[in-house]
Amino acid sequence: MKKLLHILTFFMLLAGIAKASLPVTGIPDAKLFHKLKSATILQWKPAHTDILIRSLSLQYKTSGNNETASFKSIASYMNEVIYKEWESNTWVNDARVQYIFDANDLNTESFTHFWENSQWVNGSHSILTYDALDRLSNVLMQVWDEDYGIWVDMLMMNYTWNALNNPTEILMTFNFAGTWYNFRKISYIYDANQYCSEIITQEYNMSGGSWVNYSRNLFTYDGNGWCIEELTQDWVGNTWVDEEKAIKTNNALGYMTEQMKYLWLGGTWENYLHFTYTFDGQWNKIGELSEIWNGAWENHTQYTFMYDTQNRLIEELEQNWQAKGWVNKELGTWTYGLALGTPSMISLQEILTVFPNPADEMIQIMVEIEDQEAINAELYDFTGRIAMISDRSIQKQGSTLITIETRNLTPGCYFLMVSSEKYRFEPVKVLVIH
Repeated sequence: MKKLLHILTFFMLLAGIAKASLPVTGIPDAKLFHKLKSATILQWKPAHTDILIRSLSLQYKTSGNNETASFKSIASYMNEVIYKEWESNTWVNDARVQYIFDANDLNTESFTHFWENSQWVNGSHSILTYDALDRLSNVLMQVWDEDYGIWVDMLMMNYTWNALNNPTEILMTFNFAGTWYNFRKISYIYDANQYCSEIITQEYNMSGGSWVNYSRNLFTYDGNGWCIEELTQDWVGNTWVDEEKAIKTNNALGYMTEQMKYLWLGGTWENYLHFTYTFDGQWNKIGELSEIWNGAWENHTQYTFMYDTQNRLIEELEQNWQAKGWVNKELGTWTYGLALGTPSMISLQEILTVFPNPADEMIQIMVEIEDQEAINAELYDFTGRIAMISDRSIQKQGSTLITIETRNLTPGCYFLMVSSEKYRFEPVKVLVIH
């Protein structure tokens, strides 16, 4: 049960909720939930939370303020982000998130892959659907069961909107043994100015068959409509009890430049965290520094952001404070415009040949490269799921041959993706017949 609670906690972070508990019995496969936990952790990052806001079509006044407004269109262009961890003084692949968009520029799917045994493996898959007004209506989250080679439904979020295109409710359910169970409900309340004044979170009590209060967030705004205070309370003994308070400082344009967080301890507000945000001349957030209170403010974590000439986020560096110095922790690299058939990096001097095609038992891939590179070759089915992956190896300069077995694949159409740290070839359609 503890493992399940931790995993669902991280999933709640994706929806802006910081805590979770689950009054149910029965624990699904622990390995699947481990993948779900790892996948959802990736979503709880500065840039990802801004994408969530964009997906909900929320005004920044509704969500609190526009301290990261420069990110709000990222999802319209983003295709892939690769995260690497700092190990033994070098960056090592950790996870990859890929996004798929439809003709209306709506994010309809996302895939999370993890780096295991020198190759990318399936982790989680999210399917997003929208209503006639392009408002997010449903998110289904699946995890990859490596034992059976299938995607397994795990969590679902259903959205309700009002006539002013503000979300009024998010209903969360989880799948166990083929049955969907109520888990959590988030209700949004708005004031006369249509600013979000209150968010109430409830959990479903399965034994009693009813929703019970769990936590709530109360927002206060200044005369310009920017959030200046957020109060978090827990439902304890049939009453609301203070837990955390955030005081926010915004500049004249509404960008949050500072945030102080306090904890309610022993009947008084105690210092907890201090955040400072910095921006460039285009109001892109370029820095986020957090300090923790230990009798005095001490450095804790910092994020550094870099952008391209179109003001799109291309790099996100996370560092922790250790022994009076900043130590690398994680690096996120963003790539845009990787729609199917449009590779991000093409060199006319590199050649890719695939044969036989159609294929029965295997396909062979002839690659010509200028440099010694570790080449990845992945075969995706028509839904975007990884079907087969080649053995990763260091390929020498010049021509090299890679083999992928197809004898166990279901006949049909697949897409071959070949890439390395430096090169990314245009996808190749492969037909498998037996």
